[in-house]
Amino acid sequence: MGTLLARLSGVDAGYGGRAVLHDLNLDLVAGRQLAVLGPSGAGKSTLLRVLTRELAPLSGTVTFDPAFLNGGPGRGPGPREGVVHQDALLFGWLTVRENIALGLRLKANADADPARVDHLIDLLGLGGVVDRYPDEISGGKAQRTSLARALAISPDLLLLDEPFSALDPATRSELQQWLRAAAVRDRLTSVVVTHDLDEALVLADDIVLVDASGRIARTWVNAAPAPDAAAALLHPLRAELRRAYGDGTPEPDDAEFFGVPVGGGRRG
Repeated sequence: MGTLLARLSGVDAGYGGRAVLHDLNLDLVAGRQLAVLGPSGAGKSTLLRVLTRELAPLSGTVTFDPAFLNGGPGRGPGPREGVVHQDALLFGWLTVRENIALGLRLKANADADPARVDHLIDLLGLGGVVDRYPDEISGGKAQRTSLARALAISPDLLLLDEPFSALDPATRSELQQWLRAAAVRDRLTSVVVTHDLDEALVLADDIVLVDASGRIARTWVNAAPAPDAAAALLHPLRAELRRAYGDGTPEPDDAEFFGVPVGGGRRG
């Protein structure tokens, strides 16, 4: 087991004094990728807000590795956290390159390597759109830009909230494979919130299921992540995950699986 980046012990968390997460006991290990599965409203995104310290628990404790909180050797004070949401949330008045490089303007990230911006632009295939604005690029390119922005600061912790759910299947699968390769190559520590079993099987070393009551129902170690979403369909853990998840899990013939957001069309 690697360095313990964070430990949640008996955590209740929520809003206005009402808990949506209950009695969470969870370890976040440096260099490993954690997927958090669960139905809508189970509190998955609330967990991310606890990990960013944006939301204090109502009860229980959250303990972070002091080196993580202090920023580590050769870095500015405080941890570096990259966040990617379902929507790209790019700044419309900045070009793709300027959006990616935005975090490097912060004093805490002054020691970040500017060359990493160009490196990520090349890796994510954004070279042809670097001088365009967000409303001039596709949804897939926008999400690539959001991912590059989060990674440009070399984050100590990468948090992803349904990052690819609004994308078409081909783009989604490509970005899943890219992110998994980057995580292994760079020894990233990440937490990805998702409703997609196959995404969890591609991206994660560890998988937890939060049930509708906001409690951790099951945990799994994914000893052999699937190389892509197609291979995930045959993964030995998949049937067990689906049984634990229960009815309503998205499957390849479901609209939700294919990235059709409610009330909208596909984004590519």
